[in-house]
Amino acid sequence: NSPPPPAPALTLDKTASPTTVSAADQSVTYSFLVTNTGNVTIAALQINEIQFSGTGTAPVITCPVSALSPSASTTCTGTYVVTQQDIDAGSITNEATASATDPVGGTTTSPSDTAAVTATQSATLTVAKTVTSTGPYTLGSTISYSVVATNSGTVTLINVLVADPLLAAPNSISCATVAPGATCTLTGSYTVQQADVD
Repeated sequence: NSPPPPAPALTLDKTASPTTVSAADQSVTYSFLVTNTGNVTIAALQINEIQFSGTGTAPVITCPVSALSPSASTTCTGTYVVTQQDIDAGSITNEATASATDPVGGTTTSPSDTAAVTATQSATLTVAKTVTSTGPYTLGSTISYSVVATNSGTVTLINVLVADPLLAAPNSISCATVAPGATCTLTGSYTVQQADVD
């Protein structure tokens, strides 16, 4: 009986951990389980990112071995640091293949596999109003105020308007963008009226 003809083949199972993130600078580790499902030894194994929606530096993927005998497998890994743009987008998607060379120099590529990471989003503003001047105040006195809106959520807020109709004009301010943890501040004044004294 003659030996079976060479039939190189690879499979790839890609996963992400964790699968949910909630803030910039968190890390996601991608794992790529590569299995030699063919009948020949393959070499020069590498992972090919086909599509990656992350806006930061793409993960550098390393494999513990570069050659696999038939039925053998290995797990390659790479780490990605989440950006605020990823949180704002709501997810990070990723598609990859594994490829290697067969004994006669041909290239074998696995079917692609995907991994998705979901970004937990919350849009929250907190407001704090404080008096920035010192009294005592009498009729006609000017009281200075600071109204601070803080983005206490996880996503960047757009066109944030802080307004206080009782303050002298200008009694509002608009901030084009407010990142998580950042603020939009209105400073203004109010003149004590007779009704206030009464």
